[in-house]
Amino acid sequence: MRNTNTASRFMAAFLLEVRLIVWHWSYALLLLIWIGLVVATTQPSMASARVILEMSTGRNAIGLLSLIALFIGSLSATRAARNRFDQLEEAYPSSVEILIGRWLAVVVVLLPFLLPPLVITLGSGSFNAWWALIPTYLFEGTITVAFTAAFAYALMGWLGLHRWIYPLLVLLWLAVTMGTTLLAVNTPSLSSLTLLNFARLGALPQTQLWGRVTLGSLPQLFNGFYITFSAGLLALLAWKYIGRRFNRRSVLASMAMRVSIVLLVMFGAQYVAVNALAESPMSGSVPDSYVVMEPLREALPLQVADYDIQIDFGSAESPRYTTTITLANVSAAPLAILDLTLNSSLRVTEATLPYERDGHSLRLKPPQPLQPREQLTVTLHYEGAIWQMLVYRGAVQAANFTRTDGIRLSYSAAWYPVAGTRPVRISPITEPTVTSSFRVRVEGVNGLNFATNLQRVDSQTWQAKSAYFTHLIGVRDLAEVKVGQFTLIGLPDDVDRARPAVEQYYIPALEVFSRYFDQLAPEFQLFIGDTTDGLPWFGPTLRADNIITMIEYPLSIQSLERTDNLDNQLDLLMTAAYFDNDFMMQLITGDLARFLWAHHKANGDSTRIAAILNPGYYGVATAINELYAREGEAGIHRLIAEIQANKANLKGMPSNQLVAWIKEVSGAR
Repeated sequence: MRNTNTASRFMAAFLLEVRLIVWHWSYALLLLIWIGLVVATTQPSMASARVILEMSTGRNAIGLLSLIALFIGSLSATRAARNRFDQLEEAYPSSVEILIGRWLAVVVVLLPFLLPPLVITLGSGSFNAWWALIPTYLFEGTITVAFTAAFAYALMGWLGLHRWIYPLLVLLWLAVTMGTTLLAVNTPSLSSLTLLNFARLGALPQTQLWGRVTLGSLPQLFNGFYITFSAGLLALLAWKYIGRRFNRRSVLASMAMRVSIVLLVMFGAQYVAVNALAESPMSGSVPDSYVVMEPLREALPLQVADYDIQIDFGSAESPRYTTTITLANVSAAPLAILDLTLNSSLRVTEATLPYERDGHSLRLKPPQPLQPREQLTVTLHYEGAIWQMLVYRGAVQAANFTRTDGIRLSYSAAWYPVAGTRPVRISPITEPTVTSSFRVRVEGVNGLNFATNLQRVDSQTWQAKSAYFTHLIGVRDLAEVKVGQFTLIGLPDDVDRARPAVEQYYIPALEVFSRYFDQLAPEFQLFIGDTTDGLPWFGPTLRADNIITMIEYPLSIQSLERTDNLDNQLDLLMTAAYFDNDFMMQLITGDLARFLWAHHKANGDSTRIAAILNPGYYGVATAINELYAREGEAGIHRLIAEIQANKANLKGMPSNQLVAWIKEVSGAR
């Protein structure tokens, strides 16, 4: 005698639906096509498994699989109607367990489609790092498939079997996955629309160094929203089916729908609130334009000559800072008030001078006015967590943060007192124009490895006699490897990928550069990551105690895949550092760097250098090469000395006038 209880009917419907889908020839064909598509669309990449799974191949696979789930879910939901045995089914003593069993079968048979990206990324870095990514990737892929299949079942159960529903599903998928993303990217105030992107295409970007730390609670809210949405759709399906079948409403289904609606509103409201926080002026959001760097134009009467910063991260929720600064009056008048900027998230608990706070403004009141050329040392104790968010390319992410699982403090966060009253924004429009001495020490590191742009003294201390600013990062498993004059800082897998590029491109470029800039014997720190990692990668270089720090962009994983121009980037950075990052000198220093790049590409052959350079495009570089052809290395040495001596006159000079100046300096007719 057959068992007819609810559990047996559920399992029978589940297993039958699995067999009907899997044993049909189209399933095997679709899976083969899918594997070929994933392999064909995966570009060779040096990126980590995290980025491939969460930003490219894996994310795209989940997105496209959501479309497949819509179709297979729709076909499964209408199987009985299409085969005209729906009325026969309704004659059996069954309820909604049949539909739920079939829905679950659709979810299960589509899970193998998530595996090809995992296989592809198996060799992208260490096995342990890859293994740690699997639960989150499969969990989120399952949520997406479960939601889209539930949506298809609910839609078909509500509208019935109609052929026009299938093109409607395609249009809906395109509108949600592409339309919401385009709107969010082009209109940052609409960034909350990314919540509707159930396919996850570009909705929540990840980073290599910090993973999801920069996203805060957004991934959990996104997942919670769609888990609840899926449960609500199934509850709606049960409520409608039971009501139609038995002519009564299910109390349990009604309660499940109400709970789902409450949770759905809660997750959605929190998601919108986080996005709204990132859009607020106080958080420093300057969408898209934050990559533009402009120096602070006005001269400040007050400067900070020395920083001694000690940070205790033992209390992750509220790190404690002790900062001693030496203030200098560089104006011609006494200063009765000493204006500084300190992030308003940081609460001053003690100071050696009376002070006033107004947002980011910190005003110190010395007992007597600070006289011209006089210095004053002040110690400040302050505490607080920083979480500074922005909207970038439609996505919300944190630019500066202090969390237990990651620290990122760029100079734009004003995490230490900065001279003058300035806006605290993600955009570094307040780039320092003067240097200070720095000493930074961290304690209570909670398993994080730290790095800064300063010279390392020991595992917890860094310092420099002269630097424009300092930033601090804390990442688990951060590696620091020395390769010649280059220190590579990043995740171990990324450092291993970067080493060959440094050896093949940067070290030979440095040898050529050193022939002409023997006054500069730099050590290099290369922070390796992707361009969303949030350090000031848009700044060219930092020169401090002969240390040139290159941030993110010059040696990102993406740039390693375009090796034809790596050494040119290095020449640009070193030349800019030699001339003290003078923005008004960009034209002549840029063309000088292009000449150096062509120099080591052509092994010093001026004829080959001329062939590499485009005279119509790089006229100044061509003029430099003509000087080199006549006078050799001595001519370039003399030209560099002339550039340094005539910086004031060369600033902003048009290229045709620069060419004439070079010819005049070299005595060419």
